[in-house]
Amino acid sequence: MVDKSSVQDLADELARDLFRKIEVLTEDRNRNRRSNYPIKLKEVGEPLLNDFRKTLSYFRKARRMAPPQPYEPNVRLLLERRAKTQSFGNNPRNETPNFEVLTDVIHHFRQKHAFLESDDDTLMAVWAWAMRILTYYVEKETVTQPRSPQRSNSTSVSPHTPPVGSEAREERSAPQPTPAPAQPQDPATPQPPPIPLKHLDVGVELTGNRKGELRVPSLGRGVRVELNLKGYALPKGKTVVGFLSREDAGGSLSGGFRGTLADIEIDGATLYLIVKPLKKA
Repeated sequence: MVDKSSVQDLADELARDLFRKIEVLTEDRNRNRRSNYPIKLKEVGEPLLNDFRKTLSYFRKARRMAPPQPYEPNVRLLLERRAKTQSFGNNPRNETPNFEVLTDVIHHFRQKHAFLESDDDTLMAVWAWAMRILTYYVEKETVTQPRSPQRSNSTSVSPHTPPVGSEAREERSAPQPTPAPAQPQDPATPQPPPIPLKHLDVGVELTGNRKGELRVPSLGRGVRVELNLKGYALPKGKTVVGFLSREDAGGSLSGGFRGTLADIEIDGATLYLIVKPLKKA
């Protein structure tokens, strides 16, 4: 497996490739739209991100099997099959082009970086990083073309353009000027650094309380779980709801919950965290 910086560079590239496809899909939808209200990039990007997460979850599950199942033909065939026959979910019209995009982009990405065709663990790590980066781009609706390495010191950069590749890491590591405090501080008492927010990745352990029955069109009947999400990075403008299937709930609609995040489903302004209880030892 390659080093972390190489994984991040590859993830930047994959995220940019996918974002360009999202821009094309958005333009095509608006070109054929009769309404005066244009479709926003988020409306196209978020469903694709959701399908990206679904396939990553499947890929992780395949790699945990004994023996680990390879991308070829396991995950590739899944993508191709769903690109042709996908007909479920809260917005089936989007899902077929979404899986067509994922199939096409990842196929050409693996061909460009030939070592990924035999290194599934690195491919999965790149995939996971790319999903985080792409989530940021879609939330900000920002053009992600790479900056030119040759530019004068007087050239200004738009504050709305996020850094990509190695520049992102340099900017994150560069010291930032801090404003003068309103009141003098005791130099002998250093201020504690801010605690970084955790990401809601598939497999993370969560706790909470069951809050009765919940019915979701794309997920079916289940149990609403009020999750303890303090310290996690949550998307702005989204209502986060925990969803536990009736089968996994075992008939219990109330009481405490401890389990893991199995999948993420986006339905308009609601983000459903699909959870599964921990298996009893």
